[in-house]
Amino acid sequence: GMPPGQVSKFSGTCTNNSGKPIHIVGYDPHMHLLGTNMTSVVKHTNGMMETVFDHPFLFDHQVNYFLGSEYILQPGEQITSTCTFNNTTSAPVAFGQSTMQEMCYQFTFAYPYDALNNHVISLIGATNTCW
Repeated sequence: GMPPGQVSKFSGTCTNNSGKPIHIVGYDPHMHLLGTNMTSVVKHTNGMMETVFDHPFLFDHQVNYFLGSEYILQPGEQITSTCTFNNTTSAPVAFGQSTMQEMCYQFTFAYPYDALNNHVISLIGATNTCW
């Protein structure tokens, strides 16, 4: 969870193990009341890092970000999404589905279907997920 009165960051990484390019056409970051920013960075197979998404997050104004041109995640490349939270409360905040808890999801609009799936079922029951 998040300690009271401080900024915390949590990340998750997905690897393109599909053996083919993954075409990303948009992002839909999701956090709860304490979320402040979402960043996604691609690690190319040569080790170079590229920031492909970096936007502030407001719970009361959640936005779908469709790209002007698709981003192609090549086989073997990794994408790491990081959520930033500012816990301004005097209590720790746990991960969970309640609005008074927090979560960190970078929903990704991509094809082919199932390409970023590492076969883990999400908390909301989705099966096309990568943790």
